[in-house]
Amino acid sequence: FPRRDESEVIAAHFSRDPRTFESHRVDKRLAVIPGSKGCVARCTFCHRWDKGIRFIPASLVMERVDFLVQNYNVGFISFGDENFGTDRKWLAKFIEEIKKRDILWRVSGMRVNTINPESIKKMKDAGCISIQYGMESGSQKMLDIMEKVTKVEQNYNTVKWMTENKLFMTVALVIGMPGETPDTIEETSRFASYFVEQSPDIDPNAFSINFAQALPGTPLYEVGRRKGVIGQALDDEEKYLLEISDKDARDGETYINLTDYPKLCLEIWHFDIQNRARNAYVKKWGLSRYHNIIMQSIRYEGLKEWKAFHKMDTGYFADPARKSEARFGSKSMPSPWSLLKQNRIGAASTFYPIFFWRSRRFTPIYVLLNETGKHGLKYGSKLLKEYLGWKINSLFSRSISSIPEYISLRKLIRKKLIPGIPGDNPSMASLRKGR
Repeated sequence: FPRRDESEVIAAHFSRDPRTFESHRVDKRLAVIPGSKGCVARCTFCHRWDKGIRFIPASLVMERVDFLVQNYNVGFISFGDENFGTDRKWLAKFIEEIKKRDILWRVSGMRVNTINPESIKKMKDAGCISIQYGMESGSQKMLDIMEKVTKVEQNYNTVKWMTENKLFMTVALVIGMPGETPDTIEETSRFASYFVEQSPDIDPNAFSINFAQALPGTPLYEVGRRKGVIGQALDDEEKYLLEISDKDARDGETYINLTDYPKLCLEIWHFDIQNRARNAYVKKWGLSRYHNIIMQSIRYEGLKEWKAFHKMDTGYFADPARKSEARFGSKSMPSPWSLLKQNRIGAASTFYPIFFWRSRRFTPIYVLLNETGKHGLKYGSKLLKEYLGWKINSLFSRSISSIPEYISLRKLIRKKLIPGIPGDNPSMASLRKGR
């Protein structure tokens, strides 16, 4: 259980309107419990040994909720499910019971093909303030390669329904799967832009964008082995697994490139999605509102400008309607020199979205400099060498994706469209297959 001040920060983060949690924010604590275990999906990048999903009876979940409230002063609960509410009868019973309790709650994982406007309204009415979804992409081709068994339209609809009901969500994306191209990234960028255009309260920098990370027991891992980017000998596999162990999937040094493009392109794609979303927000809601929303983020609390911003008497709690007023002018923005002195120059693109959008033709240079600054000259030189080699080769040959259109990686392996590895140890077959 976090400290009480941490719970207050979490509650404030997930509820834009302070009146929503006025009675909970001072002395309540947060707890994380499941409503179910497992997942109904078989995404081709997701590692899991157990099959299926097991729902904990709603009555038993409520017993645990009551225990936490009575014994630990809990007023905010995060349900850490991967497939929350897939069973609609269970969800209806859960909503009926939790509505009787004076608590706030959020959902860590729900599928876009199991939600609808009515369920969202009922969940909010029962105290829910946030639902997270694994949307992964704005491209139908990539969703099919991932075997998400969802449609892009469902991603768009969910975003619309969530913002209409003023519930918090973060768009979580996975990029760099085999078959990813500039065209699929363009589709995902359009989806990201659509998201930030729904409400001025959405932080256009709060996306969760991760690179695909190949884990054993997944089709993605086997494609990596067959393409030779993961060592095919057991010792080589072990070395790879040790390198990615306990590492963030966004980590620039440890993820492997499973696309037909150089690694620098992946970093550029990551930046382009954010860059386009920032521009869409500024175009729709204005630069002043953009400055205001990003300076409310705790990501920049170490900056002296952030501290000055939060010293202002805004009347936020006294008059919540005033939160829509722009309070952060361009003259108060941290200058590039200030960011450099505070060792936050990498945040320049966040604070100067118009400049970086208008100069987007120079994005490869900026991204290369940023990656070199983070990981060293040797790493930057390697990225540049690979990128230039790819550029030269693309002048003389037509680039063809190794992944067919609209086919999952599991089918790719099953249909033997990518050759197997001769001499694979038969005793490893069941482990490689995963679930």
